[in-house]
Amino acid sequence: MITKVGRGSRMRGLVTYLFGPGKAEEHSNQRVVAAYDPILVGDRGDTELGVAMLTAELDFPRKVFAPEVDQDFVYHVSISNKADADRDLTDDEWRDVAETAAERLGFNTGGPGGRVRWIAVHHGKSANGNDHIHLVANLVREDGRKHYFTRPDFTVLAEVRAEMETKYGLTVTGRAKTGLAPVSRLEVQQQRAAGTELPRERLRRAVLAAGTSARTESEFVETLRRGGVIVRPRWEAGTSRTAVVGYSVALPSAPTGVGVTPALVWFGGGKLDRNLTLQALRGGWAPDPAAVDTWRTVDTRGPAKADALRPEVMVRAQQEVARIGATLTDVPLSDRARVSATAREAAGVLAAAAERVEGQPAYLLGRAADQLYRAAEREPRQRPPVAPAEHRLATVARAVLTVQTAGRKGPAGTVMLLHQVLRLAQTIQRTHETAGRVTQARAAAAAGVHVKAAAAALDPSVVIGGDTGPRLALTPRSPQRSTLPTAVPVMTPGTTSGITTNDRGIGR
Repeated sequence: MITKVGRGSRMRGLVTYLFGPGKAEEHSNQRVVAAYDPILVGDRGDTELGVAMLTAELDFPRKVFAPEVDQDFVYHVSISNKADADRDLTDDEWRDVAETAAERLGFNTGGPGGRVRWIAVHHGKSANGNDHIHLVANLVREDGRKHYFTRPDFTVLAEVRAEMETKYGLTVTGRAKTGLAPVSRLEVQQQRAAGTELPRERLRRAVLAAGTSARTESEFVETLRRGGVIVRPRWEAGTSRTAVVGYSVALPSAPTGVGVTPALVWFGGGKLDRNLTLQALRGGWAPDPAAVDTWRTVDTRGPAKADALRPEVMVRAQQEVARIGATLTDVPLSDRARVSATAREAAGVLAAAAERVEGQPAYLLGRAADQLYRAAEREPRQRPPVAPAEHRLATVARAVLTVQTAGRKGPAGTVMLLHQVLRLAQTIQRTHETAGRVTQARAAAAAGVHVKAAAAALDPSVVIGGDTGPRLALTPRSPQRSTLPTAVPVMTPGTTSGITTNDRGIGR
């Protein structure tokens, strides 16, 4: 979904335009699909008198109680789907979208006599072929008070978009305050054509796993190299290679049929994810005087030697995840930073697990990591929060990256670890739900679906899940039960929000 916000001072002009022919004669079958008063639903504004009466209804509070307000009181949001990717929504579905947006924006607070008056109009598709509605509101309430947004409207609308996209199976756009970099439309088309994971998604997963497991910057570089990722530093200008300010990563290129090796495709950390820049990652590492020397040698040394495989560390990893999940239940709901940091680190553990398996389990764990990462909030213009030392999951991620998952003991240990990560995701989900953070709660729930599917793909003989206390709850899986729930989406692309104006000047 794409949302575009505007402000104006002419309610009659906007309503007339919405019920008129449009700039390119694209408006047809205009009707109100949702409104502050249900009696207005179905109004078609098909006469000049009808448009005038509808305008009078919307503008009545300002004209009677606050005639001095004559600027920027008309609030207009267009909400549209992608013509080349999404289906058309029914009027009932658009009503749900509009009512959810109005509720989250605070239009319905105050009760009868104190609400914001609003309507949602659905008509013919835009000139670009996008199915859409227009949400129109008068920011002077019914009792003459001015409406103040308690949260930035662009943030609220981003959360509504995310919820509706999941609910109605629409193309997924950028998530609110997660830092997750958007995926371009070209990349989405390439993924659909190939049916495989995008290089950028593969690299993001590898960097997230390495960043979570590393204790120092040098460990981060070495972990990437062990995973087969090519990494290079970005040196600060004018320092003669004495200070690193960023990095880029690439996947090795395979020779073509004619013996030509394609050029490497590099991605900077910020292009993978806004929270995977070197500056953001350094917040979770100990000081490392040897980091510069490590960066200097990445292009001159061969592949890093893999760590010794120690399956027994998986037991301690399971216990650590269970302990952190138990302590998270005592964290105050207002402590968003703690919950977000834990969700981000748990996503790193899932990314690490995806690095150690292949095929369908790797794909599902990668999707689970993406969803749990979306359950972490990031405040605008702030570095991502770092979990306290007692809540860090770095040791768990390191254990996963250094334990072989092939063979009899590997999958069993991985499945049991996934059970604990699933319970941690469920705790994060409940915390977000209790605090009213719907988008983040849904993301955590989606992560749980993927984790269950990945565990089933690794070992169909057991099923994980449920809240049965701190012990592992593994039960036999029914052979008739599918290992791929229909709720598992195929891809998670993203785009820019399309928001053009925020609530600057209103309630600030």
